[in-house]
Amino acid sequence: MKVRVFYAAPMKRIYLFLLPVLAFVLASCNDKAASTPILRAGTAVIRTSAAGVCDTISYLDTLSVADTARLQLVASGNLNALTSLVAKADTGCVQVALEWNSDYDSYLAAGSDPEHGILKFVPEQVYAVQTALKYIPRKAGTHTINLVVASDAPAEYSPREYTFDIVVKE
Repeated sequence: MKVRVFYAAPMKRIYLFLLPVLAFVLASCNDKAASTPILRAGTAVIRTSAAGVCDTISYLDTLSVADTARLQLVASGNLNALTSLVAKADTGCVQVALEWNSDYDSYLAAGSDPEHGILKFVPEQVYAVQTALKYIPRKAGTHTINLVVASDAPAEYSPREYTFDIVVKE
């Protein structure tokens, strides 16, 4: 009985070619992913009037001066850790804050000030956070609130800014 071995030689050549290619591909992989952080906002705003009446409105509805509004937010770094979430507005027109449970203060880094809309996170600890944006209009008109969410992704992906306008009457 004759055994044919000439088929083994071409298979060895294929393996000898594929092994270095596979090793190169695995060695050149970047172990750090990059994704754009996202911010999701609720569609309803919980409003408390200056008289103490609490109701639910759309974020497009008009507020009155001195109303307190709360909008639920969820920030996510996707594949990257969050570094900060900041709410900004003209302080003469709108007072902004980010509500924060003090039980989770160990996740906040130096420089955080939830009362003034600044949450900075301990590096590589927070990948998603749920909070509420609290804003109180101080002046009638149309005012812009900027929300900036940042992660440890490269500069082309982070930070990401979101804006929305609120309409305020006397």
